[in-house]
Amino acid sequence: MIVLETNLPRLHLLQRGKVRDIYDFGDELLIVATDRISAFDYVLSNGIPGKGHVLTALSAFWFEWTKHIVPNHLISTDINVFPLEAQGEHRNVLADRSMFVRKAERVDIECVVRGYLAGSGWKEYRESGTVCGEPLPKGLRESEKLPFPIFTPATKANSGHDENISVVKMADLIGAELTEDLKRISIALYEAAANHALTRGIIIADTKFEFGIRDGEIILIEPGEAIPDIPPGSTVEVFNGEISVSADQGDEVSVQCLGHEASAQGASSVSLNCTQDGGVLKVVKGNVQMADETGATSTISEGSSFNIPPGQTEEAAPTAAAEPRGAPDA
Repeated sequence: MIVLETNLPRLHLLQRGKVRDIYDFGDELLIVATDRISAFDYVLSNGIPGKGHVLTALSAFWFEWTKHIVPNHLISTDINVFPLEAQGEHRNVLADRSMFVRKAERVDIECVVRGYLAGSGWKEYRESGTVCGEPLPKGLRESEKLPFPIFTPATKANSGHDENISVVKMADLIGAELTEDLKRISIALYEAAANHALTRGIIIADTKFEFGIRDGEIILIEPGEAIPDIPPGSTVEVFNGEISVSADQGDEVSVQCLGHEASAQGASSVSLNCTQDGGVLKVVKGNVQMADETGATSTISEGSSFNIPPGQTEEAAPTAAAEPRGAPDA
């Protein structure tokens, strides 16, 4: 069943966003993730079955994962904890796609953190050497990992496009102290999430967070645009001259390129620079299976080497099967 819209009798609909419907419960809110598709700020007429379930599970995971960095508004995703009015006849619609949360005063700023030079940031960098007005080193390439994560805020629009702004402009809008606090928290959140994602073979190029104020305290109300987990396993990836090595639990992988070595062991990840013009990658430890863009695979055994053509991306997975992970480890 695809849920494009919720209309729940006897519940007060506060707002219908691009994807989520929000119901008011006084000091709390019920946030329902529908299956609507929002693309380039347009809501399409069709939906994706189960999308709301995935969005809710991802949000719940990241709220739990980051609560040691900043508190958040989540009370529960368990419908049995919801107010009685939200149970009963509404159970089939709300189950697994809803969050019961604490109400907060939203800070109308998108707190964007970028770890790689991509998207609108790449476009601005090509034109002026900056991203959201922040100068970056010369000579960076598209999708290259930045020397350090950068904070690039944007205005929060209820409809239409958000607008990138400078940190100075953000401070003018909400105050310098709150700006510095949100910048610090956002970068800490990104680093924690990005490092965890790398252990699952995922690169989070950039993401955004939204915050609110409750009882004078900053709380997280939107944990960013997370990505579903991919099949488990150690990986070696070569992209634009940078090698990223990620090891699954119990695995150890080590590679060399141009005299530099990168090793990862037991749910960790490291990276090293190779060359955009190609090079030779040697598997020092661990057997990996390389897959090219066509899906064809070849096994590279420990001690063997292979050539990296200029501009080519390679992905590797362990030849040994790995145990599937459960949802909490996504």
